[in-house]
Amino acid sequence: MVPGGAAAATSSRGAAALNLKAMMKVESAGVLNGDSELGADRGSDPSKLDQILQILGAVNQRLDGLEQSVVDMIKGIATRQPQKEWYSTAELAELLGKSDFTVREKWCNQGRVECQKDPDSGKWRIPAQELHRLRNGGSLKPRHPR
Repeated sequence: MVPGGAAAATSSRGAAALNLKAMMKVESAGVLNGDSELGADRGSDPSKLDQILQILGAVNQRLDGLEQSVVDMIKGIATRQPQKEWYSTAELAELLGKSDFTVREKWCNQGRVECQKDPDSGKWRIPAQELHRLRNGGSLKPRHPR
């Protein structure tokens, strides 16, 4: 996950919303005084400005709700635990974008990842916490054949 991704997006949009609100206040003052281009184009009609401000306020509320939903989803994804207790070499390979051969022969057989043989099938299996470690940038262990 990108560090500060949700927080950066939140603060960026929050700053944009504050700028928008400040611009609306300045613009509304200009429209009401008949000093702005918008006021001149609209004939200095305060009711039109009020309609625009209401629409912008509704859009802002909607964006706040969407923003919170996205933040909640990101938090849910970040805290989600692995679904399985053990992964096969083929499953680990697919999840990490490697070949089954690499995971089985180069990682498991050479002791470069935490793994053990399944007592029933005799095939390698890798614990979920090892998948999590590798996904988060954990390095392979030094080679030592099993």
